[in-house]
Amino acid sequence: MNNKIIITLSGGLDSSTVLAKVFEEKKDIYALTVNYGQKNWNKEIENVQKLCEIYNVKELKIIDCTWLGKMGGSAVTDSSINLEVKNDDKIYVPFRNTIILSACIAWAEILNCDLIYTGSINGDAEDICYDNTKKYYQILNMLVKEATRKNIKIEAPLINFDKKEVLELAISLNVPLEYTWSCVINNDYPCGKCFSCLDRKMAFNMLNQTDPNYTKVKEKKYGK
Repeated sequence: MNNKIIITLSGGLDSSTVLAKVFEEKKDIYALTVNYGQKNWNKEIENVQKLCEIYNVKELKIIDCTWLGKMGGSAVTDSSINLEVKNDDKIYVPFRNTIILSACIAWAEILNCDLIYTGSINGDAEDICYDNTKKYYQILNMLVKEATRKNIKIEAPLINFDKKEVLELAISLNVPLEYTWSCVINNDYPCGKCFSCLDRKMAFNMLNQTDPNYTKVKEKKYGK
């Protein structure tokens, strides 16, 4: 196994924590982020570029998959769908993770990289995104072994974590939380209502931590 690693990086809390963890391990980091037409793309790419700078990422690959968002069907990409607690299943973007990881696998072959990390969490509790489970990664690794000429492995190091545990690890690794973003609806301020916002808010509250995303909102609205 060489020292190269590819990370799927969205600028969210989970993938940013994986990035910090790998940085501590002194790996040669290559990051891949995908524009699939998500509503929060501007905030995502802003955070991703800043995180890559902070963690000395060797190369950032930005992939255009906006065609996926144009298909609709998800509140994350489709402006005609409003995400509410009662339709949390709409946070699922059809086949998104497999499309993103396929790009990582192709890049890994080119880079001669044998390890890909992704920020999936709650693998045992997942009931919305089926491409985010332990079983999914087991099957995907079998496919990669069969379909590539390299010995590439995909791992989700936080698969057994919940959001509170991810935040605890992020704090211990000094992740710059002000450059992480969870809201899937907005670019400028967290909506506070979508599943991702509520999950993040619960984690910060459980640890008695102040979320810098909301501090920024207050500063923007009322000044420091």
